[in-house]
Amino acid sequence: MKRHQILLLNCLLLAGLVRAADAVPPLLNYQGRLTDEAGQPLASGGYRLAFRLWAEATSTASGNLVWGREFEVTVVGGAFNVILSDTGQPAEAGLNAELPGAFAAPSRFLGLTILRTPSGIVPAAQRKEIMPRQQLLSAPFAFASARAATAEAISTNATVQTLNLAAGVVTLPKLASRQIRTNLADVGDIAFSQPSDGTRLALSSSEVAITNLSVTLVTTGRPVLVFLSSVEPTAPLDGPDSGVSYLGVLNEAFNASVTLNVYRDTTLVSRNQLSWGVGSPGFGPPFVIGVPPSCVQLIDSPPQGTNRYSITASGVSLGVSIANVRLVAFEL
Repeated sequence: MKRHQILLLNCLLLAGLVRAADAVPPLLNYQGRLTDEAGQPLASGGYRLAFRLWAEATSTASGNLVWGREFEVTVVGGAFNVILSDTGQPAEAGLNAELPGAFAAPSRFLGLTILRTPSGIVPAAQRKEIMPRQQLLSAPFAFASARAATAEAISTNATVQTLNLAAGVVTLPKLASRQIRTNLADVGDIAFSQPSDGTRLALSSSEVAITNLSVTLVTTGRPVLVFLSSVEPTAPLDGPDSGVSYLGVLNEAFNASVTLNVYRDTTLVSRNQLSWGVGSPGFGPPFVIGVPPSCVQLIDSPPQGTNRYSITASGVSLGVSIANVRLVAFEL
């Protein structure tokens, strides 16, 4: 049998080969020309051709065969046209790979074997794949299809992972605004407690929870800033209650010592001592000290999940009074 040659005229990879574009058919339009070894076109008529897609240009190993189908074509003056799809008979037993999935890698080579000519069936021993195989190259619209496939992958995942972002590309205006939530805050939001009411709490050997000073925060594992903050005054500055924010310690001895304890759930994460003393008892009891709320602040490293922060007091004193103060917590 004469050696055959094939001349590739046009190979157009439609955008339908991208799985995301369901409205576009997954078809490959292929045009070629069959000639003999002298360059003369083969006889016109009906042919049966086997088309195979390979991962490499020359290897015939089964692992390099990614797709294959047989099609009936009409050759006129050596030229033919065929639309490759998954409707043809598999070129190999058990080779059921779909055409769109055959282009998962950038390098693909199309091989062609003549199975039948107008003169009859080519004996199996004489069937040789026409060499060289034709490397399939991208059509212009395929570049846009590749970008669409990437966009679909991001949309399907619903999130953009850290590895998808270059360092420093996300600027502050592109970030969602933090929301202030009372008592319970989700990821990214700021947790504000209710204001403390200034109630005098008697201290004893056990710790006493400070009224209202607790918040719950959902965290991702990043550090959390926890602090006490003043509350905006609601009364006139010259009124009986000026709305001043303070941590007050009351004692009738010469020295007073109160510790404010910050807890994450049941774990003690910070202790803040408020101490005061006088040189003589001449001032007369009781003695009072007021401390700004900003003296209590810390950066905690909580585990991922839901974490509750709260404040307790303990120490040697007649009592403690915390007025017009909030507990605030948010992830950095």
